[in-house]
Amino acid sequence: MSALTANRKPVKRVFAERTMLVMLVSFALSVTLTRFYLQLTGFPKIGGGELHIAHVLWGGLLLFIAALLTLTLANRWALTASAALTGVGVGLFIDEVGKFITEKNDYFYPVAAPIIYAFFLLAVWLTLQVRRLRQDDTRTTLYGALEDMKEVLDHDLDAEERYRLQADLRRVATAESDANLAQLASALLNFIDAEDLRIVEVSHGKLYRGYLRFREFASRRATRPLLRAYLVVGFGMSAMLAGLESLTLTDLAVNGFANYQYIIHSGTTEYISRSLVWITIHLSLSGLVAVLFFIGLGALLARHEARGLAMGVLALALSLTVLDLLSFYFNQFYTVINALGQGSLLFAAIIYRRRYLAAGR
Repeated sequence: MSALTANRKPVKRVFAERTMLVMLVSFALSVTLTRFYLQLTGFPKIGGGELHIAHVLWGGLLLFIAALLTLTLANRWALTASAALTGVGVGLFIDEVGKFITEKNDYFYPVAAPIIYAFFLLAVWLTLQVRRLRQDDTRTTLYGALEDMKEVLDHDLDAEERYRLQADLRRVATAESDANLAQLASALLNFIDAEDLRIVEVSHGKLYRGYLRFREFASRRATRPLLRAYLVVGFGMSAMLAGLESLTLTDLAVNGFANYQYIIHSGTTEYISRSLVWITIHLSLSGLVAVLFFIGLGALLARHEARGLAMGVLALALSLTVLDLLSFYFNQFYTVINALGQGSLLFAAIIYRRRYLAAGR
């Protein structure tokens, strides 16, 4: 028998999308809630005299705990806990970026907010890449099956997980060219097929049950007329906001800051922006986004839904990835609220297109 060479090709974890999403949501919430809390409480300091315990230290501690969970524990719940702690830890760390990039350790430095948002966009992109990654070989399937076997050890295997395990093991047993792996899959399949195998009823936590109820409610209530009305109102408001932003920036660009100074309020510090180049770029993008929203709104009102959604989604994509990145420099708290609204609008547009415009429906 010829010697086998080691196969160390990376394998995507089972439910990797879920853990990445937990990390992403934890990251976004930690930064947003931290900034709002500090704003509401007047940016208090923990410590006294020469000591100041910055929250970046708490972020580092949470990252350390998250690493320990995955390094020492094999339970599946440890991955979820690690993902949540990683998101919060990274959020608390990156929130202090202003201190790391300025000589005076300026937490309120305006460039900090765009850097945080850019890092968040990078995390979103990575999550989407993980979601799109498809590995259909039998080696990956067996990796997933062995991961799912942990549910048997934890006495937490339900009927749906058993069915998925049976399908995966059956595929490996019949398609795997390596006789040893095929035999392993067959042995595991016989174990899973046993009549006396303990199967538990699906039992979700309160948060997950609440999420399921909300999803069912939203699916039942989010009818086509309601979704369309939401898109029309959302595109209209987004167009007006982008237009007002464009008018404000036009005033700055035309006057060249001679008669008007753009004051940036960041925490307890005020800054004056005098960059005519960046103001002009911001103005151009705001105007473009406003025009795209108006075109999308007009197309929706004229019942050209496919064209209207295409224009609206393009405007939302530009706004979320480029325009908001610049807007965070000038007004971080307004932009957070605006980005959340645009995100929900983009989600609604995607749902509408999939439900009612796919395959000509």
